[in-house]
Amino acid sequence: MKLFNYLTLLVFFIAFSSCSEDNDPADPKNEIADLIKVQELSNDTHIVELYTSTGIFFNGYNNISIR
Repeated sequence: MKLFNYLTLLVFFIAFSSCSEDNDPADPKNEIADLIKVQELSNDTHIVELYTSTGIFFNGYNNISIR
């Protein structure tokens, strides 16, 4: 009988405490605010923009962001 009580408590806690409601409207972040656009590539249907923190490409590894 004690096992049944413990299982009932366990199911109760899992059912009512595992989900949370998060209704905070998140402000959209400007993810490229501190980046400088280096190059823009486009065709008839797409536009690809390349961003870096320095505004130039170096010979070797470059940390770039694509939009």
